[in-house]
Amino acid sequence: MGGFFLGRVMKKEIYTYITFLFIASIFTVTVYWNGLYGPPVFDDIPHIAYNKKVLLQDLDFTSLKSAAFSQTSGVLQRPIALLTIALNIYTTGTDTFWMKLTNLVFHITSGFGLFLLARFLFTRFYLQNNKPVSFNQINFLAGLASILWLVHPLNLTSVLYIVQRMNQLSALFLIAALLSYIWGRTKIEKNNKQGYWIIGFGYIFFGLLSILSKENGALLPVFIILIEILVFRFAVPVQEKRRFRIFWATLFLLPIAMAVLAVIFFPDQTIRLNAYDARIFTLYERVLTESRAIWFYISLSMVPDINSMGLFHDDFTLSRTIIEPLTTLFSIIGILALLTLAFIGIRIKFLTVLSFGIFWFFIGHILESTVIPLELIFEHRNYLPQFGLLFALIFYITFPYKFFSKGNSLRYVLPVILIMLYALGTFGRAINWSSEWNLYNSEVANHPNSPRAHSMLGILMHDNRIYDKAKYHFSISAMLDNESPNQLLRLMQHTITIDSAIENDLLDELEYRIDHYPYSQITVWIFEALLAQTSKHAVEYERLFNIYEKMLRRNPDILGEAWQVKSREIAGVHSFNLGRYKQARDHFIFANKKQPKLMTFLYLAEISLKLGNKKEALNYFTNGKKLEANPTTAEKKKMDRLGAKLLQNNIYQRKSGNDRDQSK
Repeated sequence: MGGFFLGRVMKKEIYTYITFLFIASIFTVTVYWNGLYGPPVFDDIPHIAYNKKVLLQDLDFTSLKSAAFSQTSGVLQRPIALLTIALNIYTTGTDTFWMKLTNLVFHITSGFGLFLLARFLFTRFYLQNNKPVSFNQINFLAGLASILWLVHPLNLTSVLYIVQRMNQLSALFLIAALLSYIWGRTKIEKNNKQGYWIIGFGYIFFGLLSILSKENGALLPVFIILIEILVFRFAVPVQEKRRFRIFWATLFLLPIAMAVLAVIFFPDQTIRLNAYDARIFTLYERVLTESRAIWFYISLSMVPDINSMGLFHDDFTLSRTIIEPLTTLFSIIGILALLTLAFIGIRIKFLTVLSFGIFWFFIGHILESTVIPLELIFEHRNYLPQFGLLFALIFYITFPYKFFSKGNSLRYVLPVILIMLYALGTFGRAINWSSEWNLYNSEVANHPNSPRAHSMLGILMHDNRIYDKAKYHFSISAMLDNESPNQLLRLMQHTITIDSAIENDLLDELEYRIDHYPYSQITVWIFEALLAQTSKHAVEYERLFNIYEKMLRRNPDILGEAWQVKSREIAGVHSFNLGRYKQARDHFIFANKKQPKLMTFLYLAEISLKLGNKKEALNYFTNGKKLEANPTTAEKKKMDRLGAKLLQNNIYQRKSGNDRDQSK
């Protein structure tokens, strides 16, 4: 009898899951469909379009490892996310439709995970409030909360911005780890020791996958502490109390202690405070500004105004002091009030869900919205955090208050209306993301003070030969971004292409900005393209390169190691082109010490020949050949050309002959 009943329950659960997945998938795909045809955006370009290592030809271990660790984003390089992108390209090609569709599948899968989490939370919180609730009611409430999250307009950038798969997968695996904890924890409540193994496996396996997708996975212990405090409340059978305390100390306090020690002893690799040298804001200014950003996120989560949303939020006003702007002070007071309310709510049954929602949201923002010197605002940072707010919203809207008659369905009307409104907002945004023209015109319309929005529209118009409007948007961008050289460099790229010259006023302004404001890897990236474009214009080329070298000398440690190497390689190439061979050698030697490469060795060999040091040239040439068994086409051409020069000088042949004599 018991087995038959269990079988019926399991079948009922499976039917529930299938029904939810079917409804959620159809609805979410419909809402997002237009946006799947859209272009790659922003960081998609360097991570995918310019990253040859993710273009897998074979699935051997070396290729997969190379793809997984092909970028320097984050402390751990986010190999899981990059590996899935490489496999995506291997199976479906470089058409971004399939990459965005894969993101959408991950999004729906996360929605299913949140459905399971919401079912558990609704059940527990209803029991805490002494409210009976049926199996179907719990499923319906959980469905409302998770579908509201699935179609929320604020989540669109996490889905259609391809490289935010890093963020998506980190959230997905973190949700899986939380579900494992809940499953194991409920077993421990029933004195079933299998619960420890379930928790341990989920914590380690899914936790590692989460943190190797994006560093936000490190927040897993904090989310689990929240669930333990507000839901389980450390309740275990008497005989399990000692074991459970030891388990908790080992599983949670140890990694937290390790994280704290890592921050103390390796700050440059973890919180990277030295990266503030490349920002236009200080640590103090960032923390102040994030207080206002938090309220901006909350407002968009509750009342999603799609005209305030966007890919770029570089028009967000920086908080210089606690009263500049004055809303900074009000934001800080408001955050303190929210957190105070959340702490009070821990002991008041009806407010426990509000506490859960507030704490969940703030926990999700600990890394990206505090002291780490990231850019100020991005919508995808709310991907997992906003679930806490939406869950609390659904709970309090649908709670069976006394003024509702028994079985009254009116309390379910508002959530359904919200879902439809949110879905319409996402549908509209997806249309904007369906093409470059729609996207960047809408970005400029919604964010007229965004330098990046104007710059991207300028690039689009330049590429389509609408030169007058392109120059207008590049000029606006350079004017708005007046404490950085980046957008000014974009304007120069346009100018040299169209006018075959760059005005002295622009060059003077660039030199001023290089002297007074920070630069970043983006500056180096744009500068490289500009130098290549001006190489046939001697006057502009030489002055631009002088400014570039001046930039590197001013603060050589402002970049991470990979970009220090890249910047010196660029300097080496252009010093060589200008006949400054000793300068070129210094740049290449610097780069080679940090990251030896075949092309660098070949340049050093060629420079040695130019400077008359034939023996040194041969050493560089032979050492370089040992580095790369499969040279690229460019490397092979340079190697053949250099080998011919060495033969002409009777160096390579004589050395080879000596090698043969020694082998005999």
